[in-house]
Amino acid sequence: MEAHCKILRLERELAQRNRQLELVRDRILSSMVEAVLGLDAEGRASFVNPAAERLFGLGNQCLLTRELSDWEPAALRQSVLRVLAEQRELSLDELALPRPDGSTVPVELRAAPIADAAYPAGVVVVLRDLSERRRVEAKLHRTSDELSRSHRELQAAQMQLVQAAKLESVGRLAAGVAHEVKNPLAIAQLGLDYLEQVSCADAVSCQVLADMQQALSRADTVVRGLLDFSRERALHLKRGDINDAIHNSLRLVRHELAQRNIAVRTTLAEAIPERPVDADKLRQAFLNLFMNAMHAMERDGTLAIHSSLCTLASDELGPHARDAGFLPGDRVIRIAIEDTGPGIDPDDLGLLFDPYFTTKRQGEGTGLGLSVTRNIVTLHGGSIELSNRPAGGACALLLFHPETVDVGTAPRSREALLRDRTERLRNTDR
Repeated sequence: MEAHCKILRLERELAQRNRQLELVRDRILSSMVEAVLGLDAEGRASFVNPAAERLFGLGNQCLLTRELSDWEPAALRQSVLRVLAEQRELSLDELALPRPDGSTVPVELRAAPIADAAYPAGVVVVLRDLSERRRVEAKLHRTSDELSRSHRELQAAQMQLVQAAKLESVGRLAAGVAHEVKNPLAIAQLGLDYLEQVSCADAVSCQVLADMQQALSRADTVVRGLLDFSRERALHLKRGDINDAIHNSLRLVRHELAQRNIAVRTTLAEAIPERPVDADKLRQAFLNLFMNAMHAMERDGTLAIHSSLCTLASDELGPHARDAGFLPGDRVIRIAIEDTGPGIDPDDLGLLFDPYFTTKRQGEGTGLGLSVTRNIVTLHGGSIELSNRPAGGACALLLFHPETVDVGTAPRSREALLRDRTERLRNTDR
């Protein structure tokens, strides 16, 4: 009798211990972030945890009444059948789990057979939601791409700063050399003028003197170009009309345009407002562009000049315009100078504004005209870009603010322009 009572007491203690273990198991399953499903040998759900209910988007009762044939996707059913048949663990790195709202959730699957003799045969399936991991990975990829792009932009900015420093040194050296050469050239010019007056008038002497005069004139042109490029002269600003500068520059090349049989078509808007300009420097810039267009066409072409007051389109915002602080949607004075020449070699597009770079034949150009032109435009707070036209020929696009913006005695530094542009972007966002 005493032994029988002891057995009953032990059975009650064992049942109580089993209930405690079940409570612990339920707490563990409820606190898990992974979805846990218990399936019997027929594939029916015997237990699910709250995470599984949230993952499937269904209630507990809906999951408990599901048959194996109801489970989606097909890879989930096949995995359960395989584990039941082979009695070994199986894992899938990722599968798309459909939800009632039509969306899918990426999950990682781990399935293992229930091998404990105290429990009926079945399968335990653990599903881990990968959505957050995918979001983090996508964010990391975006951050990595942004860092790579920023690194490339930083390298490009560093190269531009190095190039600017090099050009500044070259400019100072060239200015010093030009000043040293200018005085001897003046003396040589005086001597040549004297020889032309006193020398005998035979044909050979006249030809020699003419050749000397031409060579001396060319040397003087090169020296003046070097000085114009390197000199940081103050702007003499007065309110003026950019269209007037275009007309005045065209008058200077009218004779050569006629000789080359080049037609001129001007479409200049009357609504362009006056703004502070240095008329002499602006005429020099337009004259350089007209001369380049004429030399590109040589003969029988068309020079088209357009001016307008318009809203800046994003596809016309070139690198120089961005550096000058222009933004899409800005109100700008737009000047387009187009020719019908052969266009620009794509390999040369990035070099045209470099000092001493020229596409002309040896002896026909100094390579300083476009550099001086860009300096003049930059001094006026504007920008200039060169490109090829789809219909053939080249186009010089100049942009100016209707009112003066950051006009100074010298081109602004890239860092200052970037600071101004960032501040303008912030103001636009507000």
